[in-house]
Amino acid sequence: MKWREGRVINRIAIPVTRRCNRVCPECPARGDSQTPVEELKWVGKMLGPIGKIELTGGEPSLHPDFEEISKSCHDWFDCKDIMLLTNGSIPDSKLPLLLNYDRVYITHYTNEFGIRHHAQPNTGDVNRVEDYLKKNGKKFWTQRMDKHTPIGSPPYTGIPACGYDRGDSVGYGQGRIYGCCVAFWLSDKGDSIPLTRDWRDHLSEIELPCQSCFISGEKK
Repeated sequence: MKWREGRVINRIAIPVTRRCNRVCPECPARGDSQTPVEELKWVGKMLGPIGKIELTGGEPSLHPDFEEISKSCHDWFDCKDIMLLTNGSIPDSKLPLLLNYDRVYITHYTNEFGIRHHAQPNTGDVNRVEDYLKKNGKKFWTQRMDKHTPIGSPPYTGIPACGYDRGDSVGYGQGRIYGCCVAFWLSDKGDSIPLTRDWRDHLSEIELPCQSCFISGEKK
């Protein structure tokens, strides 16, 4: 599926690690690779000003340099809205690091999810992180996950980051810009472009990986 012309990019998803304490069905973000701190600094210089950054994974807090990333991300990126995506599996000793982010996005794998997919729910961790963020006045959003949606046919609706549907977001991975937030993890990533200072001028060269997307929703 080709990149839609005329899109204005205001967001980028940057995975900092493939490590995760969960093995969710269909999610390909597994492994042991990390995005080094020096690479994140380089991304910040090349990316230029952008409205929103989403630091994701895997589980970002499992990055060995998570403390440095949390404390320095605003120095590296020209962005006033940096969000951390987490499943809440953050030890109490690391919770203060969440206050360095502008927003926190927590994925809640419910009891229904656990039953459906034979997986452990994370309700206790989610409640613990929510309580801490509320106490400290930090903005957060909790996304309830009762199931993983089956892969269908693109384009999709109801996916805020979908490269085809909403169109304000791209993803980063190993020096390249991809058409959506999950493309970097997929075996069929679509066509990407190198991250250069003029990357916005080359967006039309991207082809989206919709056929292999694992977060598909209701068909249009």
